[in-house]
Amino acid sequence: MRKIILFTLISIIGYAASAQFRLIDKEKSWNVLKSYKDQRTVSYKFLNDTLINDKQYTSLYYSFSDRLDTSDMYFAGFLREDTAKGNVYLRFMNGEEFVIYNFKANVCDIINLPSYNLASRIYFEVEFSDSTIINGEKKHRLFLTSLDKSLAKDQIWIEGIGSNIGLIETGEVQYGRYWSKLLCVKDEKNL
Repeated sequence: MRKIILFTLISIIGYAASAQFRLIDKEKSWNVLKSYKDQRTVSYKFLNDTLINDKQYTSLYYSFSDRLDTSDMYFAGFLREDTAKGNVYLRFMNGEEFVIYNFKANVCDIINLPSYNLASRIYFEVEFSDSTIINGEKKHRLFLTSLDKSLAKDQIWIEGIGSNIGLIETGEVQYGRYWSKLLCVKDEKNL
């Protein structure tokens, strides 16, 4: 009986510890500043779940406004989060899937992300990690250095938020001539 209680307690603690770092939260919207020839704010939000090959994905939509305009929004991609592995996966419309966040990566690990056109991969090295306090909660943070500065900028990943350049931008539009910057994460109470 003690073993069952102990196992249940460990399972609950493990689930609670992994659940606190979820990136996919349908209550939040993300504002990202995108720049190419001009600057504009893009709003991202997770809207609905779908099952693909027995795996649950959440659809990510965006609109070119400070708040998601449901009358004028576009599909960005499917995301799936595996909190046990610390990974977030991006699935493109053609069915290809890539890891775009790996929060369990260690210092000196090499991480490769897809480019927006899937023509090449973008490589980063985990330089160091620490933690930060956001809205009163301790969040794990990874600092990644681009191994090809002409293709991609350095990144900071924060559990529960994504990266300093936004959600899908991690492996998508920062390639080449584009850049983007996460402005804020909004929910009902916190910014």
